[in-house]
Amino acid sequence: MKPFFLLLVIFFLISCQPKVVTSFEEVKEGLIVSTPDGTLAICPVADNAVRVKFFAGKEEALTEFVFPGDNMIPDFDVTETGKAIRLSLKNMELEV
Repeated sequence: MKPFFLLLVIFFLISCQPKVVTSFEEVKEGLIVSTPDGTLAICPVADNAVRVKFFAGKEEALTEFVFPGDNMIPDFDVTETGKAIRLSLKNMELEV
């Protein structure tokens, strides 16, 4: 329940400030969304968890304590609708 609540809070804070999506790209690690203010990286780490990073310049490698980078990336699907970009996992869907 705590990870869901934390994820909900993160997306609420991000959604409070509308961002214009200039482009997006599906990569092996997840989804990269470009905005005028920076880049949003959404990386699936489990069937019910994603790692969200927002950076304004160059992405810096940070130490990972939860879901270290050596885990297998779960299967995911990226679709674009008229108003959103959807990343779908086995147990979770995320819209940007």
